[in-house]
Amino acid sequence: MGTEAEPFETYTATITLVGSRDSYELPVYGAKTLAVRTAELHLFGRPRATPWTKLAATAHKGNASLTLMAATDWEVGDQIFVSSTEFDQLEAEELTVVGVREGGTVVDVHKALLYTHWGEGWVSEDGKHEIGHYRASVGLLTRNVVVQGDHVYTKKQQFGAQIVLSTESDAEDNPLVGKFSNVEVRQAGQGLKLGKYPIHFHMVGNVSKSYVKNCSVHHSFNRGITIHGVNNLLVEHSVVFDARGHVIFTEDGTERFNTIRHNLVSLVRPIWSLLMVDQSPAAFWIVNPTNDVYGNVAAGSSHHGFW
Repeated sequence: MGTEAEPFETYTATITLVGSRDSYELPVYGAKTLAVRTAELHLFGRPRATPWTKLAATAHKGNASLTLMAATDWEVGDQIFVSSTEFDQLEAEELTVVGVREGGTVVDVHKALLYTHWGEGWVSEDGKHEIGHYRASVGLLTRNVVVQGDHVYTKKQQFGAQIVLSTESDAEDNPLVGKFSNVEVRQAGQGLKLGKYPIHFHMVGNVSKSYVKNCSVHHSFNRGITIHGVNNLLVEHSVVFDARGHVIFTEDGTERFNTIRHNLVSLVRPIWSLLMVDQSPAAFWIVNPTNDVYGNVAAGSSHHGFW
């Protein structure tokens, strides 16, 4: 769907995966899955210039607009979120854009804010300490290429869509390639099941031709972007919102030379049916130090930001 040179821009494409917990499952891949084996999957949505930014001014409770640090290309109808800046991460708010002003630096939203979100840094009560960059993050969820779970069983059974990339080959010139650019994955992940995640590169060695760029993953019942037994994957400028368990996740500690940069994760919930460590999840779970991890923001988790 589209190419790097010519993305799929004009229309909206929605791929809905269907199935329930009673569905027959493929080995490794399971059910309700976009399964890739010894093949290439290329999904290129319409480029969005600003996947996420931060508030430039405090957004007070009762307001219906956000002033942003970056000029955005966000549009009326886009779904966004603003992260919590208090101790309760559940003060994050999901919103719909109804107006854009001031060159994209001010967006009007469909309802009054329920909470205040800091946008001008933090200063201690005695004035001696200041953290100028402490301000809410605002992420764009909408993309025009969507992979989603169905509306029948996804929420009822916590059994959402998954994309699994795995193959029997571990050759240096891997025949498996997954290129995701400006793709939205929602109502995804399958609770109670190990290995059933929204975007999952699974035990395939070198994936230097693959990447996840400028994508959004949201409302996941099981993790976010999983890097399992792979090297040289690029994950950048992506947004994950409202997920259970570890979110951007290197699984075994064998993963090396991956680059995870300039991503935003917000609203991370625990899950009690996977690994013990998922009961105290992290927005970014990095086990092996031989990876490049920089420029990322953890904007709300029940337990850890970076582990």
